[in-house]
Amino acid sequence: MKELTEYSQWKELVDYGEFIIFISRSSCDSCNAIEEKIENFKSTDIFKISLDNPESFNLRKEISWIRKEVEILPLIGVINRGRVVRKFQGSEVKKALIFLHSLRSLNSEQI
Repeated sequence: MKELTEYSQWKELVDYGEFIIFISRSSCDSCNAIEEKIENFKSTDIFKISLDNPESFNLRKEISWIRKEVEILPLIGVINRGRVVRKFQGSEVKKALIFLHSLRSLNSEQI
């Protein structure tokens, strides 16, 4: 799972399409446990933003929904065109991946 620290990385993903973002904090024990679970999935569709990584401060500032919508950690969000279309709690990684793949199927049928 790649950690995002710059807004340009986020912008590139938004242009790419749908993906999953994992919002965490290093001091969050649940976040650390879920991160291990995510690593086991070996998915290239999941990216991480760590709220206490000083390198990602500008990224967090640019993505306004993080300040507005992240209340409980860990949070997993399915992103489509830069917007959160569905939020999952950390233990629901598999559900988030299934939702992402169904969203992609729907989008490909509309083309």
